[in-house]
Amino acid sequence: MVLLSFKRPQNMDRIVRTCLAARFVGKVVVSNNNPEVDLREWLTIESDRLQLIRQPRPTPPGSRLAIARETGGQYFISIDDDAFLAPGQLDRLYRALLADPHAPHGFQGQNWERSGGGELGGAIRSEGRVDVLNRAYLFTEAQLAECERLGAALDLGPLDAIRNGEDILLSCSGSARPYVHDVGPVLECATSNDAGIAVWRSIGFEAPRIELYRRLRELKPLDPA
Repeated sequence: MVLLSFKRPQNMDRIVRTCLAARFVGKVVVSNNNPEVDLREWLTIESDRLQLIRQPRPTPPGSRLAIARETGGQYFISIDDDAFLAPGQLDRLYRALLADPHAPHGFQGQNWERSGGGELGGAIRSEGRVDVLNRAYLFTEAQLAECERLGAALDLGPLDAIRNGEDILLSCSGSARPYVHDVGPVLECATSNDAGIAVWRSIGFEAPRIELYRRLRELKPLDPA
């Protein structure tokens, strides 16, 4: 389990407790990507299954992939810091990954809409395939290796230097399009849509994502089914 903390340190204790409550989770790695915050002031739980990484400088979201690679393992989960999944919901997603490990899995995603230059559509929460996962990512060791291959092919630089689009890279890492699953209502942080906190609300966020998705699909077409 890889968790990143930046502008919502107040959420991490609750998310970590939930992850540790899931029996299949062997280790939870929390990366404090904002050195201006002492995350130890927010984490009240102690466990030999919990590892806290204090980054020396502001660190982008691509670090979730680099940390997973360094941690090692066969299966990985990463959750954004504004989604509060229950242990049963995590278990549902993990069992789905075990049942079909050929593609990443999650609970929310987007589809590519071919209108004009193309755009990523609104959030999808249902049961089926999507083009890009959002907010929660369950993936395999093989898909992590494929992220490295795709990143190198597109000259994206080190995984932990990717500032916008590591989720798109991960979504294209399987041999099929990723899956989303209906896990029921997911509790969300009140700041999920707040400008200045929510990264997706920042100016210029969407354009480079669309370009990266286009380049990835040209490099690696996936079955539209």
